[in-house]
Formats: sequence, structure tokens, C-alpha cells
Amino acid sequence: MQPAHAQSIVTEPNGTQTIVTADGKRFNISGGSLSGDGANLFHSFKKFGLSQGEIATFLSNPGIQNILGRVNGGDASIINGMIQVQGSNANLYLMNPAGIVFGPNATINVPADFRATTADGIGFEKGWFNAVGDNDYAALEGTPQSLLFNTDQPGSIVNAGHLAVAKGQNLSLIGGTVVNTGSLSAEGGQVTLAAVPGQRRVRINHPDMLLSLEVNQLDPDTTENARAVSLSELLTGGDIPVATGVEVDAEGRTWLLNTPVVNGDVAIAGDVTGNQVQLAAANRINVMGDSEKLITTHNGQHSAPIVTRFNADGTNANELVFLDTTVPDYQRLLFGTEAGTTTVAIPVSENGIERVTSVLQQVGAVDAVHIVSEGDEGEFWLGNAYVSNETLDKYKAHFQQWGGLLSTEADILIYACLTARGPEGLALLNKIAELTHADVAGSTDLTGDTARGGNWILEQSIGSIETGSAFEATTLADYTGLLQVFTATDAASLIAAINTANGNTETDTINLANNITLAAVDNATNGANGLPSITAPEKLTINGMGNTLARDTTAPDFRLIHVALGAELEVNDITLTGGIANSGGQGDDGGAIHNRGTLTVNNSIITGNTAADDGGAISSFNTTANAVTVTINNSTLSGNTAMGNGGALSNTSFTGAGPNSTVMTVNNSTITGNNANVGGGIAQLGQNANNSAVVIVNNSTISGNTVVFGGGGIYNRGQTSLLGATITITNSTIVQNEVTNPGSSSGGILNLNFLGGANTARVTVANSIIALNTATVFPDVRRASATNSPIIDGGNNLIGVDNQGIFTTSTLVGSVATPLDPMLLPLGDYGGPTQTHAFFLDSPALNAGSDALAMAATLTTDQRGANRFNGTVDIGAVESQGYSLAVTAGNNQTTTVNTAFTTALEAQVTENFANSPLPVSGLNVTFTATPSPTGATGSFNGNPTTTVVTNATGVATAPTLTANTVAGSYVISSSSGTLTPASFNLTNTPDVPALLTISGGNDQSTTVNTAFADTLDVTVTDQFGNLVPNTTLNYSAPNTGASSTLSATTATTDSNGVASVSATGNTVAGSYVISSSSGTLAPVSFNLTNTPDVPALLTISGGNNQSTTVNTAFANTLDVTVTDQFGNLVPNTTLNYSAPSTGASSTLSATTVTTDNNGVASVSATANDTAGTFTVTATGVGVTAGNFTLTNSPIAPTTPDIPATEFLGFWTDLQELSKTSDVACGAVPTVNLEVDIDIPDVQGQTPPPEESQQALGADCP
Repeated sequence: MQPAHAQSIVTEPNGTQTIVTADGKRFNISGGSLSGDGANLFHSFKKFGLSQGEIATFLSNPGIQNILGRVNGGDASIINGMIQVQGSNANLYLMNPAGIVFGPNATINVPADFRATTADGIGFEKGWFNAVGDNDYAALEGTPQSLLFNTDQPGSIVNAGHLAVAKGQNLSLIGGTVVNTGSLSAEGGQVTLAAVPGQRRVRINHPDMLLSLEVNQLDPDTTENARAVSLSELLTGGDIPVATGVEVDAEGRTWLLNTPVVNGDVAIAGDVTGNQVQLAAANRINVMGDSEKLITTHNGQHSAPIVTRFNADGTNANELVFLDTTVPDYQRLLFGTEAGTTTVAIPVSENGIERVTSVLQQVGAVDAVHIVSEGDEGEFWLGNAYVSNETLDKYKAHFQQWGGLLSTEADILIYACLTARGPEGLALLNKIAELTHADVAGSTDLTGDTARGGNWILEQSIGSIETGSAFEATTLADYTGLLQVFTATDAASLIAAINTANGNTETDTINLANNITLAAVDNATNGANGLPSITAPEKLTINGMGNTLARDTTAPDFRLIHVALGAELEVNDITLTGGIANSGGQGDDGGAIHNRGTLTVNNSIITGNTAADDGGAISSFNTTANAVTVTINNSTLSGNTAMGNGGALSNTSFTGAGPNSTVMTVNNSTITGNNANVGGGIAQLGQNANNSAVVIVNNSTISGNTVVFGGGGIYNRGQTSLLGATITITNSTIVQNEVTNPGSSSGGILNLNFLGGANTARVTVANSIIALNTATVFPDVRRASATNSPIIDGGNNLIGVDNQGIFTTSTLVGSVATPLDPMLLPLGDYGGPTQTHAFFLDSPALNAGSDALAMAATLTTDQRGANRFNGTVDIGAVESQGYSLAVTAGNNQTTTVNTAFTTALEAQVTENFANSPLPVSGLNVTFTATPSPTGATGSFNGNPTTTVVTNATGVATAPTLTANTVAGSYVISSSSGTLTPASFNLTNTPDVPALLTISGGNDQSTTVNTAFADTLDVTVTDQFGNLVPNTTLNYSAPNTGASSTLSATTATTDSNGVASVSATGNTVAGSYVISSSSGTLAPVSFNLTNTPDVPALLTISGGNNQSTTVNTAFANTLDVTVTDQFGNLVPNTTLNYSAPSTGASSTLSATTVTTDNNGVASVSATANDTAGTFTVTATGVGVTAGNFTLTNSPIAPTTPDIPATEFLGFWTDLQELSKTSDVACGAVPTVNLEVDIDIPDVQGQTPPPEESQQALGADCP
């Protein structure tokens, strides 16, 4: 065995800014470069490898959908540790053109898809993520679409590790050569292994699509390639040994289990498991071992992969092969096709005609469709689809679709025995050709092994057939089967087919095309039988195809099937019902089947049958040294009745039988609702020969069976021999079985011995549940003797009541005083083909089993087919896959406060089974309302919490939820046991508006022609005081005078219930009101003031042009009015008054004055003692000066009071003097006299003064 070697992680300088932080054996990978949409994170490494125990963690964030790492240092990646992703559910791509080896300790822990490839580039819609060189990372948006292989021989990938992705995710290894010696698992998803040719581009398809190659168009951005390491070099280089299971010899040739591995091969020697498995190779696909066990699909139920062999020139396969897995040795044909073919295996659970249509729709026009199935004259089967002239109309639409999807010269070749034989065969081919417009060929004789009379020639054709065989010559030469099947459409044809099979030496198959009812006794071998006794020397298989074989309820009593000594019968996918064994002796045994040979029952239901003695469903009986065996897989036995032993199954070895001669094995099956005298589920009797009777029960459920006297689940009796009757039970569940007779014992297991000595009867129980069974005494288990009929504790059992101290004392073993409840859900459909008991979340059986015990019994899956090793194994038939609680209805809804929500809150509990989560009924789910910080919440009938039980669909529906009176968002959580709670986001919305309140912007002012600082805010609330959003308010301002311009006259309240508008004052100063209203609600008013602008004009408004006598006050104050640019009076403006400091002036009452509310500033002035006119000046900032003109008048001369008589005399003298004077006229100056004369009136009153003026000398000529 050659070692490969691991190395460290080294980032690429100047690559993607990837950062690797080492912490011991842990490497955290951060940094990197993002795509423009933020969905893709790119890393670049020079080396990437891990040694055992090392962990590389790609750190991410929830927005990342894909993490892509490239390795371009030229060394292959040797990974022998763990790769994981944390921080997001991103897919992980690892690209190293040099090669990748996953060592035996390699694992992955990724939440989504994992793809490892030796491609040279990963393609996106707008560019390539190249392994070498620079990339435009911002442009690499969206989802990766393709892989580019530029080299002639791409690098290899070898997996010796255990790589498994999460349920429902996909796993791909795509390189030039792919080898798997470890295990690859994608439960519920798809595994793809592809060895692709060089110089090609591979499209990355979503699951269920076939792999597609495109001819490479070299892109200028993808011409720089890393060197690919050869497979032999990949496995022998490096420094740290890593075992892969692949050997390289001295000549450099590579071998796997003595088979050469060459470039372009896919070589498989380890398990590959997925819901779908796709294998593709440029050369060959080699499976070293039993491919049916190594490669499993449909979540372990089948082995039906898709297999592609590319054309020799590296182009796409252009022929499709649809291979029915019921064909003998179909795996040889599956992996033995010619290049240029894609083979799709069709299991019996699928409708093959529908699958052909689906595949053709994906791949488009192909040159040929090969159907490899089993048939007979004028008919063939593909999966569960039966095609004949009578059923062709059922598939007419599909065949017509084929015609539109095939190429114009396409051929349809049907490989099945006798399909084209005779008029019926020719008619069938003609009809298919007519519907598909293709050339059609089929066989008129046996198809298959030439040694058995077959060949691979299609003798009958419609049209010209150019297509050759889809299989290599060596494949056909080595094939030993025949593609023949008998089809039974009614009782007569079924009886005829059995007689034919009994009469030849071939292995034969009979398919039931319909439900078949038997109305008469056919023979009386060991009692009355409805069908011929199976006596065929070779194996006969009856495929029920989901149909029912029943006895007519009006017919005489008879069992359905008898298997004779030495014969072998296998029945698949059939329901057997209505059989009655009631004809005496062995004729009273086996209501449905009485077995004296070898019987296998797969995926079937046996129900409603009756035996007058033993084995209501099946009795197996032996009195010879020949082996008599029954194997029951994935089946249900229910509602059967035995008047003696074994309501469902009876296994009896009497005198004459040899050691281990009578063996019954029950795997992955359910036995329920059966009735008997003893042994409601299974009864076994072994006597005389040591180890003569053996029952093995694995992964099975025995529940709800009823007996009269003992052994409600299982009854075991050994007689007169060592280990005459032994039963081994592993990972099974035996519960709720009942003994009805008062005083009788053991509703679960009763183990008895008769005569004989030690270990005459022995039961061994491991990893199993025996509980909740009912009997007057010993409800769950009873042994008659600890020595002669012991029940052996194989370990890790859960026992409800152990009266006899059989099982090791532990918390998993109950007593009469303290019975142990395994906490099981009711028998129901929890995945898989049969009903089971799933667990409550707090079941003590969870993770309490033994891995070693399960492995010793080779139980890799549970009864349902789910992974058994999902953590520590559970006790019982079911392995919990973990549970989830999720919201299914009622999330993100709203209602008005104080009203009920419209949609009920629903949460579903499911088990994480495969790719289809399974609902779990009967679990308690508690809904709890958590108030928001503001108090918003809801209640269930007035209670903040309520608990509801999940229904049959796993859904818990809460009672009506009513909002309280507080608006707001809050969370209601749903919880169940230890599950992660699921949350509902709910919102109570406010009631209708009830009140408007000013919440901002009132009583504010602003300068005219400017905006107010605060918006005018109105808060709207409902009757409970909740803020009401989305309410429209109207705002209005005065039309004249001081007012504002509003930003809007209507406004809608925001999420805080507030409506706001902004206001800008107009050019008029003054106070005013803006109102806000809504409908009939009381309006609110905002008090606003526009204040004047800065002073712009000074105007004298009083006191100008006045005079006063010196030393007296001026009568009027000196008034100045100040206005802004818009003419608004400006108060509080400071003005300075100044008067002359010399000469005529005045004393001012103040020199600094502030304008009042009317914009007026005033001072009073008092004249000084100097007569004259002067100016008083008023000045202020930003305004022109104002000048007051004032005059100080002198004091007037004093005039004495003279009596009137004296004045008149004086005045007469002056006049006379002026007349007689010899002074020349003009020589005498004129004298002006101003005289005030007061003349009393007759009443003594003084009349108003009269002024008299006489100019002396005025009479001069």
C-alpha cells in the first residue's frame, strides 16, 4: 500500500487577501475577496493540506452563499483532517488542478454542498474564477455554472476518508480520475463522481439532472494552467504518510484491489450513498465488490445510480439506456456499456415510462433509447410500468412526448424476451413507432444468455435501425441471465405462470399487472391452497408491483401460497390477504403462506389472514434435516389471527429437523394487531435437535398484538434439546402487546422450556425496548427457568418492568414499583416502508444504545432505512435523526389592538428524516407570549401561555390569539422539550384615531421671510393612547397679514404617530395661528410669531422743526421710527441722539434710546441759553441718520402796563409832534410800537387783546 503525504496551509501572496490564523491544530480562514453581489467569497492558497487531527475552518457570514478556494502552488492537496464552514449555510468549492487526496481521517462538516475538483477554473455568468492568475472577483456574481479543464489530462482525486454532507445536500468529486476507497454520503441529496476528459467544460447542474459536457471554447482569461500531478505521483509524493488503499507498482502503474486504475477511470471500493448517485467517466467505471451494497440510492432502498461513459472523443453521451433493476444481474449490464452512453437504472418503485420522459426533457435530442427490461409476448416492464397493447393508452401522452424529444433519426430498442413476438408483439412495436415517430426494434425470442437459448439480436423492427448494441461484447458474453418475465393479469394467468415455472429449470419471475382474487382451491398440498404449490427447483420471484393477492370472501377456506420442501420463493411489493388455513393437520397452519422450503418476503403487507392452528400470516415448518428458512424484510404483518401459536409468524422445528435447519429472520419489519392463543406476534417451537429452531429479529417493531395466555409479543418454547429454540433480538421495539387471560403472564416476551436441560430455550436481547406491555403478572418479560430457559441481557436494553431481575440494574430497567416509560409516540408513519414508534423528545432510549452491538449485527440503518449511526445509537427499532420545530402559519401578521388575530398560530414538529422531514404527532408544543418593552402582547383566552398537542401532520395549532390594548411588535415563541424554539413575529396595530395633540413646534417665532426652527408636529393617538400612523392631517395658515408658507397642507402620521410640516414666515411681522385637523377630531392650533427683520430704515416721526425759547423744553419729543426691509416696525433697536456741543443746542433726556414695541424711539430736548437754530441727530446701526431741526428763540422785551388814559395822551402828543416838526420827512426814524390793549366789556370782562401798531412818522409826505 502506497502512502500519500499531507502538508500545511499557505496563502497565496497578492491573491485574495486570505488570512489563515493558526491556533494549535486549528486553522481559521478569513478575509478573502467578495463578488459584487456579496454572495460569493473567494480564497487563494499556495498550499492546502491537513494532517490528522487538524481542522481548517472557513469563516463566513449569513450573506455568503458560496465559498470558493483555489490552490495553485503546484502541489496536490493532501487532506487528512477536517474541513468545515462556520457562520453561514454556504456551499464549499475546493479547486486544485494538481490533485486532491482525502486521507483515511478526512472528514467534512459543511452545512450545504461540497465540491472538490481539479478543474482549472470555475465559471460564472460574467467570468471565471481561474486557478492561476488574476480574477475579477467583483464580476463573479451569482451561482457557479461550470468547470473548465484546460489540460489534456486533468488531475486526480482520491478519497480514503469519510465525507458526508448534511441531509438534502450534494457531494461532488470531479477530476481527471476519481478513486473512492472510503465512504461518500449525501443522505437525501446527490453524490457525483466524474472522471472527465481534458480540454472540456463541465456544466454544473442541479440535482436530478444528468452530467453534461460542453466542447471547450478557450477563453483568453483561462489560458494559464497549473500542472496536474499524475495519479501515481499523487499517491507517492509528500512528507506525511496517508493510507489510501491504492497501490503503485514499480512500473508506476496504479492498482486498486488487483484492478488497474488508469486516467479517466472512476474506481469505487468504498461506500457511496445518496438519494441519487451519478457516476461518469472518460474511460471506465470499475466497482470493486458488490455494487448493490457499495452503491445505494433512494436513501438506501435501492442501488440505482446513473452511469455515463463519455464518447471516445470526449463529447457528450448521445445514447440513453434505461435499465430495469429487476433484470437478473443488472449490475453487470449497468457498468458494461459502450462509450457514448448514459445508463439510468430504474428500480421497481419507479414508473419507468415516466422516468424516460423526465430524462429526455433534461437532455434533449438523443440518437437512441435502449430499454433493457423483462418481457413476454407483446409486453414489457420498466420499473413498475407494465406496457402492453392493453395498457398502451395509459402511456400514450408519454410516448408522444418522446417523439418530440428524440432526434429525427432516433431509434428505440427494446431488449426483453419475446416482446416483439407474434401479432401482439408486432402490434405493440407499430403502436410505439406511430406515437414516437421513431424507428423501433424488439426481440421475437429469448433475450440474454446464449447458453440458455437467448441472444441479443432484435429480430423485429419498424423502420431502419442504425443503432448498435449499447453494451460491450465482453459484457454480453459474460451475462448469464434471461430478460424474461411472466405477467399475471388474473388468477388463471398467475396459476399458469406458476405451473410453467414449476415445470422448468430456470429462475423465473412473475409480475402482477393487477390485483388478483382467487376463487377456488387449486391443490391440497399440506392443506388447501389457492395457488399451485411452489415446487420450482430454481428460484421463483413474484413481484406484486403494489398489487393485492386475495382470497375471494365467498370462496371456500384456503391459504394463498404453499412453498414445498426444497423450493424457493421470493415475493416482493405485494399484499396478501384473506387466506384461511382450516383444512386439518398442516392445513391449519399459515393463513397466507405455509413454508416448507425457502421463502423471502420483501416490501410487502400480509394482513387479514387466519390459521386454525399456527401462523396467522406465515408458518414455517420443518421435520427434516433440510434447511427451511424465512426472511422477511421491510414488511408489515398486521391483523392476522392464529387459533394456536403465532398470530403473525410461527417457526416450528419438530422431530427430524437438524441443527439450524429452521431459521426465520425478521428485518426492518412491523408486526402489529395480530391475535393468537400464545405468541401474538411470533411463536417458535424447537424440539429434539440442538439449535433446530432459530428466530432473528433486527430493527423491527412488535406492537399491539394480543394473546390469551402468554407471550403477547413473542413466545419461545424449547423442548428436549440443547438450544432447541433460540431467539436473538437486536435494536427492536416490543411494546403495547397484551395478555387477556387473568393470571397469565408476559405481554412482551415469554420464554419456556419443556423437558430438556440448560438452555433448552434461550432469548438474547440487545439494544431493544420491551415495555408498556400488559399482563396480570410479568407484564414485559418472563422466563420459566433462569437455567433452562434464560433470557440473556445482551446489553443496553430499556425494560419497562423486570420482575425477575433478568436485566442488569440501571436507570433503563424499571420495576413493578417504578415502571419505566420509554416515551414513545403512537405507532405511525415516521418514514420508511413500515409503521414504527418514534420517540418523544425526552425519551430515555435516545442515544442510550451501544454502537458495538449494532455494528455486530451489521445494522447500519434503522427500521426505516435512516442512518443508524447518528451519534450514539438509540435503543429500539428507530434511530432518531433529530427533530425540528418550525412555524407553519400565523407568522408576521397584524391585528388591531384589543381584537383577535385572523390566522391561528401553527408550529410543526418534524423529524429530520432523509430529504423529507417527517411530521411527528402527539408532542406537546407550548406557545408563550413575550411582551415588548412597551407592553404590547397577546393572550390565548386570557392566558399568556397555552400548550397544544401536535396532530397527525405534526402541527400544533394554538387557540385564538387576542391582542392587548398596547400597540407594537412582539414575539410569541413555540417550544417543545429540548428543541430550538420557533418564533412568531406579531404586531398589534393602533385603533382608529381618537385624539390630536401638539407635540412640537408650538409657541415659536422666526424672523420674517425665514423658516421656523421646529416643525409643526401633531401626534395622533387612539382611544388607548397608542400612536396611530398613516393618519392624514390638514394644516391651514391665515390668508392675510402675518402668516406662514407651509411645506404641505396635508401630512400623514409616521410610524410614531406624528405628522409634521415645516413653516416659513411671510414678510409681515406679527403673531397668528396655524391649525391642524383630521376629520371629526378636535383640531389643534399652533401659536406662531413672525418677528421683524434687522433694522433697515430710520424715519423721523415727530418733534422735527420746532422751536422754543432759550432755556426752555421743546414741546414735542424727538421721535424716530425704525423699520426693516419689508416695512415692519422694529422694536428693541438702540439709537444714539446727539446735539451740538457749542452754540445753540439742547439738553437731551437721553443720548441712547431703544425703540419700543411700535419701533419708535423718543427723547425730550430742552433748549440751552443760546438762541439760534441747530440740528439734533439720531443714529443707529444699519440705518441712515435722522436729523431734527430745532430753534432756540431769545427772550421777548418786557412791556410795562400803562393805564389807557395815560397812553392815549402820550400817543396824541407824539402824533402832534410829528406834524409840526420841522425835521424833514425821512429824517425822523420810523418807530414801531406794538401795544396790547385790554378793553373791558360792559359786564366787566376783558375782551381778547387787540394789537395796535402805529408807525410814527408814517404821515411824512
